Amino acid sequence: MQENLILFIITYFKTNLNKIIGFFKKVYYPTISFVIYIFLAFGFLILIIKTAFSENFEVLIEIAQMGAIITATLAVLTFTYALTFDNYTLHSHIKKDVINTGKYFYLSCLNFIIGIIFLTVFGKAFAYAIEDNDMLRLVINGFFLIICFSIFLLSSGYFAIGIKNILKHLTN
Repeated sequence: MQENLILFIITYFKTNLNKIIGFFKKVYYPTISFVIYIFLAFGFLILIIKTAFSENFEVLIEIAQMGAIITATLAVLTFTYALTFDNYTLHSHIKKDVINTGKYFYLSCLNFIIGIIFLTVFGKAFAYAIEDNDMLRLVINGFFLIICFSIFLLSSGYFAIGIKNILKHLTN
């Protein structure tokens, strides 16, 4: 009698624990991806605002170096990890997923570098337009800064998707 009760309790908790873990995985991955995306988007917005109103680009260059190195390193590491799988093993589908994750990090790195280039060019032009009180140049350069921010949003999105995919592969 007690053995049946203990067995029933164990199976009950096991089935509910699997449901809880399944719900956690369904909610956790999109949530962490969204949080990373929003965090990076606000960081890029602050970076654009600081760059547009200052003439000191040394901090921007340091941030650009760190960001490019981090995203490029993640891309290289995921591609290297994908190369460790054989084509004829049971893990060939994992290899394809890891290669796709590396592509997301690579696209994030490229968009980040393009965004930094746009930011250095148009941020300096925006600062000069403010000094000269030239409204037309201010509007045009402001438009290009908005385009720069959208490039940074693409970079943030690719980075968040890459992190989400890595978390999925590490927990499965």
